[in-house]
Amino acid sequence: MIKLGFVGLGWWGNELANAAKTLSPEIEIAGCQSLSNTEMANFEEIFEARTFSSYEALLADREIDSVVLSTPHSLHADQIIQAAKAGKHVFVEKPLALSITDANAAATCCRNNNVVLAVGHNRRFSAVAQELAKWVKAEKFGQLLHVEAHFSGNSAMQFTPDNWRADRLESPAGSLVSIGLHMIDTMQWLLGPIERLSCISKRQALSVDIEDTTAALFEFENGITGILGTLFATPLNSYLRIYGTKGIAETRDDFSTLSWTSGNSGQPQMIPEEDTLIAEIKAFGHACEGTADYPVSPQEAICNVAIIQAMDESSRDNGKWIKVDSLTDT
Repeated sequence: MIKLGFVGLGWWGNELANAAKTLSPEIEIAGCQSLSNTEMANFEEIFEARTFSSYEALLADREIDSVVLSTPHSLHADQIIQAAKAGKHVFVEKPLALSITDANAAATCCRNNNVVLAVGHNRRFSAVAQELAKWVKAEKFGQLLHVEAHFSGNSAMQFTPDNWRADRLESPAGSLVSIGLHMIDTMQWLLGPIERLSCISKRQALSVDIEDTTAALFEFENGITGILGTLFATPLNSYLRIYGTKGIAETRDDFSTLSWTSGNSGQPQMIPEEDTLIAEIKAFGHACEGTADYPVSPQEAICNVAIIQAMDESSRDNGKWIKVDSLTDT
């Protein structure tokens, strides 16, 4: 049995805990910790988990062998390193970190202490994304040419200045880290690493001081081109299109439909839904037991952080082209 300690008990922490609860008795929610006593009391009541006065106290408990981190992005690296040094396996909500230096330090510490590092890029586990991976592997597209991705929402319209996500440090390039990163991970997983990019990100509508409109142009190492749009002040919308010489694949509505166009108009088809949160927590449990590797490797998560850093750097320099591998070498 894998015994989890949950750290960060806001909306997403509870969503992950609900997923973990379905996996009992293989996985047990054994403890929780938050800076909010109210959040801890609610979590304790719902999940019957012991509360801890501090993160350090939770890590010192011998019964807890793994932690689940749903904390502000800027805290991830240090919290991962603390957990690894305490011998705890780590599941951290994406992103792994906000800089390549921090991401590498966290991954290295986990490797040196022989603990699992799992990053919650949950869209990777969707049935549609898995089907797209099969199509790419089977060379259904012919020569791959281009990819277009979009993921937007308007949750930031309700942000207040005291919301940690309303801090530019926590939300570089606006909605990139919160929602756009799902597309970055999927694109790099399916099509390979992005080699260079140009990004513009600006604030047009939000009352809080973070960007709400972000657009990027990519070139992948294999020559494929790509674009990403991600907004924080418009109704929910998402799609991913992959273009090849033999056809075009399109998934819409957060990876819930998939269509193929080759000559004639393609018709969207529904793909049986997969609860991606349950799938990723189950995969984390298997990795902790040593029965399978976690599907998102630490290096893949670091590559996603490299894109965050490059897009933020490019947007700060008026859309300057940034070579991503020059960042990862530092």
